[in-house]
Amino acid sequence: MNPQDFQKLQKIYSLAVENPNNHEAATAALKFVKTIRNKKLYLKISDKPHVEPPSQEQIDEALEKAYAAGIEEGMKRMKNIMEVRSAKTNSNGQFWGTTSSGNTILFHNSYQNEIPS
Repeated sequence: MNPQDFQKLQKIYSLAVENPNNHEAATAALKFVKTIRNKKLYLKISDKPHVEPPSQEQIDEALEKAYAAGIEEGMKRMKNIMEVRSAKTNSNGQFWGTTSSGNTILFHNSYQNEIPS
């Protein structure tokens, strides 16, 4: 929808909801509904302000931050709670160790890193 049509629709809406003359308000409301139908528009009315969805970059940044926080917490718990017989850290910041029960636990500093061989 072009800006002029949108402004016209806003004006019709204002006439429909703010007009003290009931007949004029009803006529404007009917015109508003017909315009929406004729232009095949979708109307959503909400008392909440419109919030744009996050961009893919914002999503990726939030995922990376949440993943890093989870890894940091997991590494902290592993080091503090479990008995680690052997532990290694590589240049990518990956940490893995073997617990006293023989299980190997691996942590990455980024959810996009690959598992070391």
